Amino acid sequence: MGVRRLDPAPIIQLWCDPQGRPRLFVWRRRARVVAAIRHRWALKAEWWRGDDAAIARDHYDLVTRDGLRCVIFHDRVADVWHLESVYD
Repeated sequence: MGVRRLDPAPIIQLWCDPQGRPRLFVWRRRARVVAAIRHRWALKAEWWRGDDAAIARDHYDLVTRDGLRCVIFHDRVADVWHLESVYD
C-alpha cells in the first residue's frame, strides 16, 4: 500500500462529533463518513525552529465507510481542515 501526499493539502469541509472527532467530510464533492480513526497525533512548532510560523495541528489517520484510507488534519491556528494524504 502506497501513500499519495497531496501538495498543497486541499481544504475540506468537515463535521465533528460532540467530542471533537471527525465524523464526516466532503472531498471532490462527495460526502465521506468516517468509519474508524486508526491513529491520532498532534504537532506543535518547536521553540528551536527559530521562526515565527505558528504550527498547531491535530492529525487523524482514518478510514471512511466507502473504504478510503487517508490522513486529515485540523490547522488550529487557521481553524481549517485539510486532506493531507490518501493511501493507494
